[in-house]
Amino acid sequence: MTTLIPVSQNQHNPSLELKPVSLEQLHVLLDHLQGIVGYFDTVNRCVYANHAYARAYHTTVQDMLGKHIRDIIGEEGWRFVEPYSQRVLAGESVRYVREIDRDMPESHWIEVHLVPNAVEDGRVVGNFVFIDDVTEQHRTQEVIRASEERTRLFIEAGTEGIVFYRDGVVIDCNDAFLRMLGKQRHDIMHMPASHLFLKSDRAFAEKYMHVERDTVYPAQLPRADGSLITVEIAGRRVSVNGTDSFVAVVRDTSQLVTMNEALLRSQSRYRSLVDNSDQCAFFTQDRKVIYANPAAVKLFGPHPHALVGVESLHLIHPDDRAYALRRRKEMIAGDPNTEVQLRAISPPAEQINEHTRIVWVRLHGSIIEWEARPGVLIFLTDITALRESEDTMRKALAQEKELGDLKTRFVSMASHEFRTPLATIQTSSELLQHYSDRLSVAEKADALNDIQRAVQRMQAMMDRFLAFGRLDSGSTVFTPTPTPLLACLQGLVREIQVSQAGRHSVTVTAHAPVDENTHLMLDQTLLGQMVMNLITNACKYSPRDTRVKIEVLRSIGELGPCLVITVQDEGMGIPPAELPRLFDSFYRASNANTTPGTGLGLAIVDRAVRAHGGHVSVQSELAKGSRFSLNLPWVEAS
Repeated sequence: MTTLIPVSQNQHNPSLELKPVSLEQLHVLLDHLQGIVGYFDTVNRCVYANHAYARAYHTTVQDMLGKHIRDIIGEEGWRFVEPYSQRVLAGESVRYVREIDRDMPESHWIEVHLVPNAVEDGRVVGNFVFIDDVTEQHRTQEVIRASEERTRLFIEAGTEGIVFYRDGVVIDCNDAFLRMLGKQRHDIMHMPASHLFLKSDRAFAEKYMHVERDTVYPAQLPRADGSLITVEIAGRRVSVNGTDSFVAVVRDTSQLVTMNEALLRSQSRYRSLVDNSDQCAFFTQDRKVIYANPAAVKLFGPHPHALVGVESLHLIHPDDRAYALRRRKEMIAGDPNTEVQLRAISPPAEQINEHTRIVWVRLHGSIIEWEARPGVLIFLTDITALRESEDTMRKALAQEKELGDLKTRFVSMASHEFRTPLATIQTSSELLQHYSDRLSVAEKADALNDIQRAVQRMQAMMDRFLAFGRLDSGSTVFTPTPTPLLACLQGLVREIQVSQAGRHSVTVTAHAPVDENTHLMLDQTLLGQMVMNLITNACKYSPRDTRVKIEVLRSIGELGPCLVITVQDEGMGIPPAELPRLFDSFYRASNANTTPGTGLGLAIVDRAVRAHGGHVSVQSELAKGSRFSLNLPWVEAS
């Protein structure tokens, strides 16, 4: 069936008559609307819905027709809509706003307009539904409401007073301002803003209340109890509900004034403490001293302002400046260890000279802000005496340890070296004592010779102990005499060859200008001890039938001409790591433990050569031999 919509004829031109619109045509028009349109009967069943309605609920028009509204919008939606449905069926046109798609990633808000469809007798036979999407408007209003609420909470929760005034009259204020003055809101509302000030300050207030730029000015405001409160006021022009007004932010500075006064008193006390401290105090900024207390001036400068402006690095020994800069960077980076020990110089200078005084100091530094820039607060203590005491103690401990080591080595050496000859003496003497009648003359002679060699060995060891003791204590007097150099050395070689019974080949080679006529000022006793010890060692630590070569020459050293005597063997050599300790008392190389010795021979050589004002050196390679060189001053005999 087609329903026609009645139309009227054009009164001005009867020939122009509007054609009636069919219900199908009307549905087509409604289906193309963006807005949501629907119609429900008296039992809330859907009679008509356009496509926009179906899309809003993620369904189709065919699926909606005949369904109860509960089945379309869900149980929760129906509980919300039902009261409005009852009102529209009672003949009332209603509007409401509600949220849909709450469980979806993005919900929407709609405004629903329900219009009853009443027939001529007034009966309601259904209702029209018109729905608009008001999501954006709702969100905008929510943002505005949230912003207004935050602003209100901010203003009310703040500790600073806020006053709004228009045309010089107070129109609003926050609770903080009321508490500040101890007044009620009705006490100040609609009163002239200048009357918040003392009478004597009102003209001043009027001047600053209506300026067109941001202003900050101090003032005193009377409280309800008659007392005054010191404040700082910042005012500016604002727009309130579209009307130009002014807002003033009032900050209570009375406590700040009190704090500043206390701070000044505290600073004065701390300044007094620092100025009267025995500990040096500096403050540096941009690596320059901007403050130094009297103790620092006393240590580094001749008068109170001598240190101000000085480069802070010029207070430090040049050799320690790189270390000081590194520690400063580490402290800035957060290193908790703020203590530094280094050398300071007085007076401050870029370089040191013969007039510079050097002191050891312990330094504590802290990075602090001063006038918005970092600086270093330094407390410094002179520890020169402490360092000297520590050095003395360390040397004493080292000497004590060395003495202990020396004693240990001596006991070990003596117990080992004396045991063998004593055992020989004991065995030979017991043999002669108990079995003399059974021994032949030759056997008795051998036993006596063994006793004599053991005694000679012990005598030689004792002679070395005595010689070392005299040299080490300095009791030996250095007595140089004209010495025929080659004759003296050849005599020592002959003595060695006799004692060695030709087991090694020992030769002396002289290099020009050294010859038989060379006579030098030498202490012959010390020379004999030096050369004899070196030759003895060379033979003792070398295999049988090897060569020991002695060379004599004249050389030019750092201090002038010198005599060089070298003794070279083909023995076992010395481990490289043990060469630095070779001339220590009672020290023996690790590969020499199986060979008898006291560990004093080379120590005697070292002391004797130093008594001449010379030095001894050694070169050695394992399994290839060693080369010892005596360097003595060349002093010709007149």
